[in-house]
Amino acid sequence: MPEIIRLTREYFIGLRDKAIVDYLADIKDAPVKRGWNAFLRQQIPSQRDVTAKCQSYLKSLNDTCVALGHDAIWEEEDENDPGLQGQPVE
Repeated sequence: MPEIIRLTREYFIGLRDKAIVDYLADIKDAPVKRGWNAFLRQQIPSQRDVTAKCQSYLKSLNDTCVALGHDAIWEEEDENDPGLQGQPVE
């Protein structure tokens, strides 16, 4: 029988923290401009692409957490800032 996952606020906080750690690892290697890998014939995401992906995921996590009746885990900030927007909420 599969393990039952309790969708507590702490579970979402763990997912948020893992997403930020993964983001930091990905942004370190991402080029400033989007690139192209001729050998694999695929795009290499830019720093902006990596940031947008993480930002979208964090917003989705927060929305799901709030929809389940928990307090927010991510606080949005000014959308004009080009970096990762928001901050963790404890």
